[in-house]
Amino acid sequence: MLNIESFYPWISAYHFFGSLSALCFLMTWYGLAHQVKLISRSRRSGAVNPTQGLSLNQFTSSFFAFFANFFFGIALSPFNHYLVWTRLGALLLLLMILWQIYQDNIHSQDSRSLTAKSAFWVCFVALLLGGCSVTLRPFNPVLLGFSDSIMLITAFVLAQGTVAQIRMTSKHITDLQPAQRSIFKRGFVNTRALLVVPQKTQPLNESALSAQQALVSQPMLVSLLVKDATTLAFGCTLAFNQAWPLIVLNATSLITRGWLLILVKRHAKLLDTSPYSNKLPENTQKKAIHR
Repeated sequence: MLNIESFYPWISAYHFFGSLSALCFLMTWYGLAHQVKLISRSRRSGAVNPTQGLSLNQFTSSFFAFFANFFFGIALSPFNHYLVWTRLGALLLLLMILWQIYQDNIHSQDSRSLTAKSAFWVCFVALLLGGCSVTLRPFNPVLLGFSDSIMLITAFVLAQGTVAQIRMTSKHITDLQPAQRSIFKRGFVNTRALLVVPQKTQPLNESALSAQQALVSQPMLVSLLVKDATTLAFGCTLAFNQAWPLIVLNATSLITRGWLLILVKRHAKLLDTSPYSNKLPENTQKKAIHR
């Protein structure tokens, strides 16, 4: 247990790290709101399915990771305001993202439509039931054990959901790399290749579609990593026999999402120099035209 009282006797470690965790969690709200903004921007740019590049598995598992913390905070005695209210805001924002994914696939003929619909409504009902569980406090030992089980199951679900997004992002990177190699040869711009970039009136291949889809928000991932780190510190202020599920869940999230952030940064860098991106340097585009 962290002993901050020896440095600041007027504040307990519990309230210090709880307040720090709650304050940093505002970044998570911002990151999730930024993801919603990216989807809306992609939709306005004319993308038919702006959420196609987002893993439904990843966002559903993220929802249940937040829900596990939310329910765990309700189950604790005393009631943990630092965990409950911050997670409630994140759950509402994630429901908005899941709703967007559902709407983009509502007319789809494949299994993603049914999966997206099921994911949204299951998450919606889970949030309602979780909120109603406040009336059952204080929890009996069975419900307390159920709370710990939810945390462990969610740690596994979150890990596999993040890995699903990692695989999807890795696939987009692989799709973009052949186009990247055709544009850049030995460190120099191949201006002839730039001349054959398809216009909006021409069919777009998979690489072009990847450039139009909404990326996973980097601010969202950074904010989640900060949240995980501060929540881990907060968990260390609690008794270990009570807080170990919280520590396991957030440590798992920190490792897998850190890996995802590295890939997302690489994906964004490739898009910056992709022939389907509008971010090529102006002087490079002018040379290509004059050529």
